[in-house]
Amino acid sequence: LEAEVIKARGNEEYKRGDYNAALESYSNALAAAPGVEHEEAKEARAIYHANRAMCHLQLKDYDACVKESTAAMDLKPDYLKAIMRRAQAWEKLDKLEEALGGKLKDLGNSVLGHFGMSIDNFKAVKDPNTGSYSISYQS
Repeated sequence: LEAEVIKARGNEEYKRGDYNAALESYSNALAAAPGVEHEEAKEARAIYHANRAMCHLQLKDYDACVKESTAAMDLKPDYLKAIMRRAQAWEKLDKLEEALGGKLKDLGNSVLGHFGMSIDNFKAVKDPNTGSYSISYQS
């Protein structure tokens, strides 16, 4: 309960535009929160991390925003606010395409791995005449 009271104070500070104070409050809420033994505690901690990410985004500390968003997603992988904040920070860091490409490669490798292959086994070659690509397999 103490952590929720501290978080509420952080929310008020954020609404006033005092992002540094809000960041400190959310950090204090994290420190006061129970561990991740229970699902409710996990969700609360994810929210505190996502709120910290939101403050970092406002303060233009995009690397810290990515770190906090990722911490929130480690606790709650489908947490949309954390996903969106991390994407916004990546975009500001000009890393969004790189990050999405990495995720798509991971997805492809997870599927191809069942067949003993990876994305690295394939090579795309652009045809200079048509602009189309041909893909060849290399073992």
